[in-house]
Amino acid sequence: RGNPVDGRSDLFSVATVGYEMLTGYNPFNPDGADSTTLLYRIVHENVPELAPDASAGLPADLRPAIGAALSKDPNYRPQTAEAFKAMLHGDTSAAAAVPTQAPAPSLATKAQKSSSGLPKWLPYVAAAVVGLAILTGVFLSASGGSGGGGSTTAPSGGAATPQTGSYYLTIYNDKVTIFSSGSPEPVEVTDIDAADLSEGDVKALTGKIGVATLEDAQATATSYKDKITATQEAEAAAAEAERKAEEEKAAQAAAEEAARRNLRYVKGCNEFITLRSSPNNDRGVNNEITRIPLNAEVSLIETTDNKFSKVSYAGSEGYVLTEYLSTDSGGESASTLLYAPSAAPLYAEANSSSRVIVEVPAGSTPRYISTADNGFTEVSYDGNRGFMFSDTLKDY
Repeated sequence: RGNPVDGRSDLFSVATVGYEMLTGYNPFNPDGADSTTLLYRIVHENVPELAPDASAGLPADLRPAIGAALSKDPNYRPQTAEAFKAMLHGDTSAAAAVPTQAPAPSLATKAQKSSSGLPKWLPYVAAAVVGLAILTGVFLSASGGSGGGGSTTAPSGGAATPQTGSYYLTIYNDKVTIFSSGSPEPVEVTDIDAADLSEGDVKALTGKIGVATLEDAQATATSYKDKITATQEAEAAAAEAERKAEEEKAAQAAAEEAARRNLRYVKGCNEFITLRSSPNNDRGVNNEITRIPLNAEVSLIETTDNKFSKVSYAGSEGYVLTEYLSTDSGGESASTLLYAPSAAPLYAEANSSSRVIVEVPAGSTPRYISTADNGFTEVSYDGNRGFMFSDTLKDY
């Protein structure tokens, strides 16, 4: 327009670059127009309003500040860089200080425009160069948090030094990383993989999490690591519980199947028991079908009244002594059985004057326990434990 150039012109240039950073295109030249059209638009046409989601992921809504700074009339823009910065941080009081309606150009302004000998585009080119440098610091400040924490100061060496509160955490190269808002280089790259984070934590870190100090940033990173560890431990415990549940389920299914099939296992004998064609173990009767080895599996058909059970084994059906059948499938070594050819008493002690527990019938097979010193043998018979004269017993 040919008016004198001041700091508000710099803000116009900063806002132009900021608009392009948010949208990906120049607000005055989205269609690649020629230079004459571009200059006309800069002077006379308002830019399209920024979309509502243009500031998505940033700590504050930048649209009001950029829209105000792009006003054609400098009096309608933020009047200072500090005011512009405050608006970028979402300061409503700074936004309220900007006039809501731009005054119309005066005749003096028009005359000044027509009499100016300088090229009209020169102020904008110069302002864009200066504004780009300003914009870098302002935008980094806006992303570092509110309350003045995102500002930088230049020490005597000339480099910008972050003030307290100018740290943030984000995801960088798939790691949780700590940055200072005054530098593009990471302050610390942690060993926390982004793949181990929850979806919500990834989303929060993608938008940057501002903190007051480096210690706060490190503590926040540690909290993420602790959360990951707790999650992994919980997952491991759940997997172990699931494994045990599956084992218990399989064992229960096996027990139910065994019960369904009436399975029994040969226990408590030497090496085998005899499958007989009749429920009779008299040595004078030759009723042997086959021999069933220790720990073998048989299917119970029925139990008779004379201590025999009818079973099925290897395709044959017959009778075995019930005392040698068990529902426990655990392995067992052969034990020593004795044979009582004649009926004999089972004493409570190794003394014939002690109480008689039971009369052991002829042809029975008590189980050997130990040998006493006075002509007695300790045996187990029909669930009873006691002593019998050794000379009434023979090897089975």
